Amino acid sequence: MPQANRQPLALAGCELIAFALGFMHEMVGQKAKLLELAAQALGRAGRH
Repeated sequence: MPQANRQPLALAGCELIAFALGFMHEMVGQKAKLLELAAQALGRAGRH
């Protein structure tokens, strides 16, 4: 395979990895927010 043909594939792979990492980061952030909200709700329930 010539060098010229390999370049776009490598770039596409990097973009895909970056997208996957960004997506995972987003999901982790949402989970953290949900856990925080759940903890607050439990705290309120415990106080009553």
